[in-house]
Amino acid sequence: MTKQLVIDYYSKMDAVKGDFTQMSNLFNENMTFHFPSSPMPMSVPQFQGPAQGIYAGFPDFKHSIEDFIIEGNKIACRLNITGTHTGEFQGIPATNKSIAINAITIFRVEGERLSEHWVSVDMLGMMTQIGALHSS
Repeated sequence: MTKQLVIDYYSKMDAVKGDFTQMSNLFNENMTFHFPSSPMPMSVPQFQGPAQGIYAGFPDFKHSIEDFIIEGNKIACRLNITGTHTGEFQGIPATNKSIAINAITIFRVEGERLSEHWVSVDMLGMMTQIGALHSS
């Protein structure tokens, strides 16, 4: 197993702004996404809208991989994510504020394709940085 698959995933995701129809060669047919805010895993079509919504709100949204840990058929990553809030995001009008947040992700790989993706991202930090929440 190679970390290149995950590098390709994030590079392509940023290049095509979350349009998974252009990324099908990276996914197994039953690819699922897991988020703490979603009680059920999402399929590729179910996550398509939210993924593109991120890039609509942050057109320059970019993932930078800081670290990898690989064990068996799982690849864990520590990411730095940056972007500028120049479009509507989750009903919040553009603020033109920049974000810099962290995320931890884990991928399960089968047959040289991604099968599952677990995401833990600092949404509180993102919302605070764009001014949607105020820290006390």
